[in-house]
Amino acid sequence: MGNSVRKTSNMRLGIAVVLITFAQGCTQTHFKFPPGKTMADFEQAQRECSSMPLIPCMQRRGYRVVSEEEAERINQVAAQGLDVAGFNMTSGDIFLGKSVSTPGSRNASIEVETLGSNTKCSGYAELVKTTAQGKGSMGKLDLICKDGRTVTGTFVYETSLSGWGIGADSHGHEYRFKFVLLSLNPEKLRKDFQKMIKDPQKSLNSTTL
Repeated sequence: MGNSVRKTSNMRLGIAVVLITFAQGCTQTHFKFPPGKTMADFEQAQRECSSMPLIPCMQRRGYRVVSEEEAERINQVAAQGLDVAGFNMTSGDIFLGKSVSTPGSRNASIEVETLGSNTKCSGYAELVKTTAQGKGSMGKLDLICKDGRTVTGTFVYETSLSGWGIGADSHGHEYRFKFVLLSLNPEKLRKDFQKMIKDPQKSLNSTTL
């Protein structure tokens, strides 16, 4: 029957979760993209694998075969965006918000808002280093707040779907960040982030959102 391609793509905080469906004979294979890879990367990998067995060749390049059920779940989760939480270690303010997908690139927009004061900050995140399975991928973020502050930071993925980061604002205040695919509980967050003041490294490793 030849190969046909159906393309769907989503981004989570700059990491691509793109599913490609090939029709091979009468079967379909769903590929999940490695972090940071775009459609152009996929097409290049496909050309490189054109003279080899497709699935093993693509897997060696970090593309993972997923079931139809997992493909559907990934698409559903991606459509919801990624929860982002930040903590000002000087003031104790907590920021909550979402990342917004940017298909086909390593970038994603971010909007967060402080609890209580309702100060809004907007900006973007960008991957600068990627790994095949997601864990260890690193990036940077830049935010501008309506009260005049700017916030810059770096982040790392603990899994392909979650991670943490550190940063500082233009007033010299330090920040900690977490991003996940789960709902964030503000009260639980406040307690977890407070632990970072006493033991930052331990708290970053153990915080559960």
